[in-house]
Amino acid sequence: MFIEFYFNNFYTDQEARDLFKTIKSDYSEIDSVLISQHNYRLAKYSFYSNQINIYIDYPLGMSTTSLRLKNLEAISGQSGIVSIQAPSYMLVNRKYDAIRKEIQETKNLLPNNTEIRYILDYRKFNYNILQKFCSILKENNINVIYPASGFFLDNIYDNIIASKYLEEKSNISSVFNGNIWTTEHIELIIKSKLYGISLEHIHSLKLLKQYNLL
Repeated sequence: MFIEFYFNNFYTDQEARDLFKTIKSDYSEIDSVLISQHNYRLAKYSFYSNQINIYIDYPLGMSTTSLRLKNLEAISGQSGIVSIQAPSYMLVNRKYDAIRKEIQETKNLLPNNTEIRYILDYRKFNYNILQKFCSILKENNINVIYPASGFFLDNIYDNIIASKYLEEKSNISSVFNGNIWTTEHIELIIKSKLYGISLEHIHSLKLLKQYNLL
């Protein structure tokens, strides 16, 4: 199972350094850290580039294509993974050709060895739109999504349902990114057999260790 630590922007630089050190020393088995462009300057001292996942246009996906591409160009080559918030305006208006064009321009900007992922939000769009978007991603050899931004309050059961639905309907891999607080939650994730999980609390990583997932 792919395991990732999601790092939000609500930390001071010193808190961020301390947290990165803790993850590096106590949870070195994680596959990547999901961070903002701003936090790259701190993360690069604790993690190899292929362990870093930088998110773009997060959490709303409201920027113009030109601004999204400009930000992508600025981080090109810095991380092994780039996770892009799905373009809300294009999805709402079902501008699928524009989405295809932006994806192609994105791929042209990034090195071939950079994995591209997309962050969706199952609470903002109906499942038909999300399924269509995932099919476009698959057309372009983009194989992993996050079902929600993880920025707002999320229900673990709804997140899993969205993840499983998109996996089964679109044949795409989904990274669960709801909150995990209890052993019951861990057992539910294991039973769901999802591709991966992205967590933002050290407590959640401790639970994973209890179940030998780390």
